[in-house]
Amino acid sequence: MYVMGFSGGADVGFNNLLAAAGGTGSCVNNKGNAVDPCSMNASDARSNLTCTGAYQADDGAAFQSALDSITSQIACTYPLDILNTPDGKAPADPAGTRVFLGQCIPGPGTHKAEGADFDASRSSGSAYTTASAQLGLACSGTCGAVNSRGGQLTYDLETTPSEENIVRVRLADYLHNCRDTIDIEVYADNALIGSWSGSGINNWTVVEFPFTPSYDRTWITVVQKNDAWCNGGNNCSAACNPLSGDLNLYVDWVKVVDPKAGCEETGAISYIDPTNTTGSGWTYTEDRTQVRLVGNACTQVQNRQHDEVVTQVACPCEFIPGGACNSAPGAACPVGTWECTNEWEDICVPETFCDDDSVCAPLTQHDTRIGQPNVQMVVDNSGSMRGWKHSTARGVLGDLADWSHQGYGCDADGTNCDKLRLGLHFWANGKNTEISADEDTLKSHVHAAFDRNDPPSGGTSFHIATELLRDENKLTDATSPNIGIMVTDGAPNWGSTLKNSLKIACQIRKRSPAPIATYVLGFGSGNAENVNSLVAAAGGTGQCCLGNGCSMNDPATALDPCDYADNDSDIEDLASAVRSGNNFNGQKVDCEGNIPAADGAALKARLLELFENLQCTFPLTLLPDTQSASANPLGTRVGIYLPAAGDVVAVPHVDNAAAQAEFVDQLTAKGVANASSFSDQGWKYSNAGRTSIDLSPKLCDEIQDQTITRVDTQVCEACELTGQACEVPCVAGDANCDVENGVLYGRCRVGEYICVEGVDVCAQTRNPMPEICNGVDDSCDGFVDNLSDNSRDWSDPEWSLQSNFGGEYGALACHGLNICGCEGGNPDPMNGFDGPDEFFEHLDGQKTIQDDSSANCYCGTGLTPSFSDSAAAANEQTSSPSAPHTDDSACSISGTSDSSPLDAWWLFGVFGLFGASRAKRRYLN
Repeated sequence: MYVMGFSGGADVGFNNLLAAAGGTGSCVNNKGNAVDPCSMNASDARSNLTCTGAYQADDGAAFQSALDSITSQIACTYPLDILNTPDGKAPADPAGTRVFLGQCIPGPGTHKAEGADFDASRSSGSAYTTASAQLGLACSGTCGAVNSRGGQLTYDLETTPSEENIVRVRLADYLHNCRDTIDIEVYADNALIGSWSGSGINNWTVVEFPFTPSYDRTWITVVQKNDAWCNGGNNCSAACNPLSGDLNLYVDWVKVVDPKAGCEETGAISYIDPTNTTGSGWTYTEDRTQVRLVGNACTQVQNRQHDEVVTQVACPCEFIPGGACNSAPGAACPVGTWECTNEWEDICVPETFCDDDSVCAPLTQHDTRIGQPNVQMVVDNSGSMRGWKHSTARGVLGDLADWSHQGYGCDADGTNCDKLRLGLHFWANGKNTEISADEDTLKSHVHAAFDRNDPPSGGTSFHIATELLRDENKLTDATSPNIGIMVTDGAPNWGSTLKNSLKIACQIRKRSPAPIATYVLGFGSGNAENVNSLVAAAGGTGQCCLGNGCSMNDPATALDPCDYADNDSDIEDLASAVRSGNNFNGQKVDCEGNIPAADGAALKARLLELFENLQCTFPLTLLPDTQSASANPLGTRVGIYLPAAGDVVAVPHVDNAAAQAEFVDQLTAKGVANASSFSDQGWKYSNAGRTSIDLSPKLCDEIQDQTITRVDTQVCEACELTGQACEVPCVAGDANCDVENGVLYGRCRVGEYICVEGVDVCAQTRNPMPEICNGVDDSCDGFVDNLSDNSRDWSDPEWSLQSNFGGEYGALACHGLNICGCEGGNPDPMNGFDGPDEFFEHLDGQKTIQDDSSANCYCGTGLTPSFSDSAAAANEQTSSPSAPHTDDSACSISGTSDSSPLDAWWLFGVFGLFGASRAKRRYLN
């Protein structure tokens, strides 16, 4: 819609605003940012925007001139056919749009050959659907591949002669052998047009070279230049060449980009910068959805010198961005989504994380352009807030609203979107709803809310604050983080209000969809920090533990208030214990998560710090029946989407230096400038409850600049007990299984947690072996010190305690008599861990402590261990073995039991003294 004011009485400002709303003008806010007036209400738009675009005519001549100008624009403006572009507009680079005067048939713009579409007579390759199992790189269609130096793949592609064309090749970039990466050369009709050496990043890469063909079809040839032999020999070890037997060069596709899109040169007109329209050509309209001819080009069209005007947006994407796609049959991650790159190419981007068999929550993709957090502040309005606290909060929150505001409206591409969508309510004994979390919350709105609100009075009813968060409709948005910030200067006045606030905080924290994370800020000196932290823990931003000196990160002592929220009596006892400083279930409760702010400066600093973090805070979709992500950061996966590269890069935890180095390598491979400056960047949990993550400042800056447009998060099971001792579980039918207790018998039950695909698994660390006199079930058969069974159960000569090594170990088994007793019923340590030395460490350890008289267990009184007794001992096996794990062992001095795992310091002594002194064997059960 065009608008023209006629005569001096016209309202020029309103006419300009109306023209901008109609698409023929434009507006900016007081910061100079472009704003669409249609995104605002009329009153705010008129008060806060400066617009241009309307025509003003004060007399007849000016009126005619304006009409001519409008008619000229209408006659010379043409819409663009834009298909599935990243932002619904033509590319900002005018080279991506072509305009022709006269008849023209636009060509496809890009000519493509799949990797397997090579000419067999000119090539030496084969067709493959995936690069290799080891590489894990899937072809988008069917690859072409060669296996030796000099191997080549040749493709016949359409080209535009006598014009600069661009050839692009997508190929696998991986470490070629222990010293080399892949080297290639690319030829056009036998003329070398470029060469390339890989980076060894184990990923696909796209290389491109310009060339000027002589014909309308050109042979494009890709040649492998080096062999995959270790140092040129045919003796590669698995360590040197893990891909031995694999092919070397993989080509996914070859494209030729035709800069003229198939149109003839005649009739093409050039882009004219809109700031200088005195020449002849075309320019974009402001929204880049139309082109406007200017100068002589427009005059020629008006004079009917051309039959038609043809426009074309180059290389439009064919698939809807975000739609599902199949990255390739047999791929490590076959499911993906279509992305339209800045080069206008459809790329099927595999899901960020599906590279193992871990149990994971669904992948969550956060659009950083439009996903600002909804932040609802609920401010304590009790009597203790009267005076300086109330006025200070008014000033601080108003300043923060100004900090957040970026312009009116919020466009689909993120333009003018505030840093946070802010809201403000008040609470004491009752509630006062003022501003719901939304765009365009200004300082004036915050001040007016404080001024409208009743003067501070009444008690501190915590549950009212959480009710305000629960009932706020703006916090039911499932597409953005939902945050509640509870500001209070005092402790709850009675126990039931704390109890109810905990129940509500747990309810909204676990709500699906649209959970709410609740932060608690203690203002001034009168607040109860442990109480505030308890509420924060219930809200997912704090944590608690049980016991004096307890650790928040120890699963054995960690306490989640929400585990008790469904039992009214339990949650009331917990609230009462923390509020009064008493014990809960007989132990002290310690919590953290309160954000302290002693005065106005601290209030502003702490809120600003929190707000800045929230800009780059992303909520986590948790596993079913869990309240937090794993304390082990390996269980949480974070990725960033780089639109310039059309790919996702995994982001490391800030404490993982090795992963950070790999992150820099990946950014370098994707063409990110100054990639090394990200060497200390990554993610961390944003709160003690581990319900969301923050990106580090430099990555956050990239989000603000829209270099990163999406953040992917996924929570998986993660190991938290690795290295800790455990008892090896078993079920009926397993060998050596104590079915009644569900664990292995004797020494075999001793294990250690290992990590298997994100799950803690108790792995057996000791194996069964012949019984010795130590008060332990060494043979794992359910009988303790049944020494007489050795000759039957361990008849193989290599296990004979009397025949090996001069019989020096025979006495340890009381020469096969069941006459072992342990002083005070205390067993000796279990010797020998799983490994090649286990049996001999077992024997050497026991002999050592018997030689120095520190053992608890000895053969019965009256027996003199000597090698000459061996024959007699073999004939005196008349005592029956003890029953499994009972105190009635035959000939025993006292009851026996299994021991605890051996202390680490003792084991080092065993290895040092005896570990390398004899030939080694291992019994494998």
